[in-house]
Amino acid sequence: MKTKIHPVEGPGAVITISLGEGESNTDEFVSSSPTVNSALQTIEQHAIDGDLSATSFRGTNIIMEQNRIILIKGEDDPKQWSDVGSSSDVNIILSSSGVTK
Repeated sequence: MKTKIHPVEGPGAVITISLGEGESNTDEFVSSSPTVNSALQTIEQHAIDGDLSATSFRGTNIIMEQNRIILIKGEDDPKQWSDVGSSSDVNIILSSSGVTK
């Protein structure tokens, strides 16, 4: 599992998680972007395209692609970044993929 953290100067962040047998178990921080929207424009993804200037993200938004999960944290609410918030994110991902506890 390869995790890449895209911090932003404003609220929120974008986290990409690549899964697969060939993926190394690494965590990487990339250069900070001014906003979540500008961070998304640096990530090759297939869910959101075009001008994001009028787009606003709140809470946790999850994009699932073939072998990758993109977490878009739209704000700096401590609840979203806590162990409980992380556990909730994992539960959403697992239930969306048909995996149960």
